[in-house]
Amino acid sequence: MVLLKTGVRGQGSGVRKLSAIMALILIAHFTFLIPEVTAEEKVYRINIEGMHCNMCVYRVTKSLKKLKQVKDVEVDLDSGTATVTLYDGEDVATTDLEEAVEDSGYKPAGVEVVGANGHSPDKEVEVGE
Repeated sequence: MVLLKTGVRGQGSGVRKLSAIMALILIAHFTFLIPEVTAEEKVYRINIEGMHCNMCVYRVTKSLKKLKQVKDVEVDLDSGTATVTLYDGEDVATTDLEEAVEDSGYKPAGVEVVGANGHSPDKEVEVGE
């Protein structure tokens, strides 16, 4: 009976130590995975004239993705727009976005800031024409 108590007490103590160590490891590990709260992904919408086929969409997408700040590009042929999402904390001049569209062979007809972190502002702001 004494051996059983000693074994249980020792095992319980070991489990508590192991649990504490695992908790510290998990806290340290997940601390590095939490994104910075102040970072924002800016989102722009570019009106584009002259697109008429899927090759047009491909060209505009490829040209905009060449910009190092650009995380994602979605080009909508029906509405004639490109939605550009930047990496967290990045910014880009609207003229750079317009030049990328021009380099693909199409005419930019305005750039709007449409949100940050997936949220649209109360009012869309016309940034360039």
